[in-house]
Amino acid sequence: MPSNVKPLIDTQLLEILALSKDATAIFANEQLEIAFVNDAMLAFWDKSREIVGSNLVDVMPELIEQGFIGILTDVWQSGITYRAEDKAAELYVKGKLQTRYFDFVYRALKNEEGKTYAILHTATEVTDRVAALELVKDKDKTEKKLLKQLFAANEEHRATSEEVNFANEYAKSTNNRLILANEELVASRKQATNAEQFLSQAIEAANIGTWNLNAQTRKLVTSLRLKELFGFSATDNPSLNDCIAQISPEYQPFLTEQIDKALTQGGDYDLSYSVVGLHDQKIRWVRAVGHLSADSHGEIETFAGVVIDITDQKQDEQLKNDFISMVSHELKTPLTSLMAYIQMLQIVLKTATDGRVLDMLKRSRSQVTRMNKIITGFLDVSRFDGGKLYIEASNFSLKQLIIEIIDDVALTSSTHKIIFEAAEDVIVTADRDKIGQVVQNLLSNALKYSPHGKNIEISYLVQGNMVTLSLRDYGMGVKAEDLDKLFNRFYRIRNNQTETIAGFGIGLYLCSEIIKRHKGEIWIESDGQIGSVFRFSIPIDKP
Repeated sequence: MPSNVKPLIDTQLLEILALSKDATAIFANEQLEIAFVNDAMLAFWDKSREIVGSNLVDVMPELIEQGFIGILTDVWQSGITYRAEDKAAELYVKGKLQTRYFDFVYRALKNEEGKTYAILHTATEVTDRVAALELVKDKDKTEKKLLKQLFAANEEHRATSEEVNFANEYAKSTNNRLILANEELVASRKQATNAEQFLSQAIEAANIGTWNLNAQTRKLVTSLRLKELFGFSATDNPSLNDCIAQISPEYQPFLTEQIDKALTQGGDYDLSYSVVGLHDQKIRWVRAVGHLSADSHGEIETFAGVVIDITDQKQDEQLKNDFISMVSHELKTPLTSLMAYIQMLQIVLKTATDGRVLDMLKRSRSQVTRMNKIITGFLDVSRFDGGKLYIEASNFSLKQLIIEIIDDVALTSSTHKIIFEAAEDVIVTADRDKIGQVVQNLLSNALKYSPHGKNIEISYLVQGNMVTLSLRDYGMGVKAEDLDKLFNRFYRIRNNQTETIAGFGIGLYLCSEIIKRHKGEIWIESDGQIGSVFRFSIPIDKP
């Protein structure tokens, strides 16, 4: 990597990226100089390691007309990450231009000033997946076309039979038409058989399972590959309920609901979930894609689709989460030591006459605290994805928890007046630390996004077995189009007011996940102009 580029990570982490199965490259400047590329990306590009240090546009000029160079330039200038799925790219492989499909990310890496110093490019080839889905679509089109032809042939056959019964004088000509109709019918059936055989061979080659569910009787017909994915033997004839029983319990209610919705309301069906094999007890991740077809009267008859094994993809995602967790843990150790040294220096220099020294220490401690929060956030995201974040419920005073959080915030912020109104105390059975994390995050956001000197109001209301906490600020409002996305992972509002406010967009996502695990709800109310009200409700008793 060039010496004038800020290092992304240390040598050990670069070695890990070099060995990663995911194709990875790093561009060092706006001219897209290739500072790092691993073997997986070199294989995609069909290039040797000699391209390191060259500009991407010189190495792969075919990317210019396809728009990829322009997108990378926009990411560098705007600092906004670009993601794409099932994206076609024409690449020269062994001197021949080939069309392949990828899921990829262009991530802008920024320095403390918010300026881009590098772009991290990761990619996964999904050409086989796109081809399989196209086969499913082609099968539907072929079947509809052939059914139409068969229906027309049958109609002609019936008309010809009626002509024979009513007019013997036309018997010879009618018989000739019958023969022709039969020949067309035989040809159509042969064409349908050939198409079905071709599709069957393609599905078998792609190692895809197929299923067919009657909308009225709910009788399920499955392929041998689907039986394997769900752990059944070749001689088993599983019903819909048998298959649902092998799905991991946490996915069963939602999946049942989606099947019922698809059968009653129509539309496509696309879900990913884990299954536990009946006989082999093996855990697999699968993606099920389905579509409803109707008869000539518009009545729904068949619900059919495919099941794809995505276990390797899920395992790769788990490795990424484990990597984030490992790096975060490694970073927390030196940060903890650094925080201790700063606190000791503050105590030693408490009587110092030079206020600048104490101010610098205060600012240093604030930055270390901020880094600690960021690392903790990434760790929590990793735990959520791995299903390892548990709720440890205990009885505690919600009022006392809020007072403690306000007192802690007051030590580092004196620009706002925090008003807390609580008519009565309430004892809640929940995870005190995690509920405190939610309140702390909402209060921190109110401080960041509100003008100095404005009030922040906190209150809660008990209704039945639920307590609802509200936090109102008088800062920038949230537009209607952002309200539903605000709790998505890594989502941040982009405007002139938020350009200088740091963050990764994981705080509100973590708040949402914590409240969900308490069987509660979290939402925001805003007119898009002045101020917002964040609210969350949780059961008072153990969720």
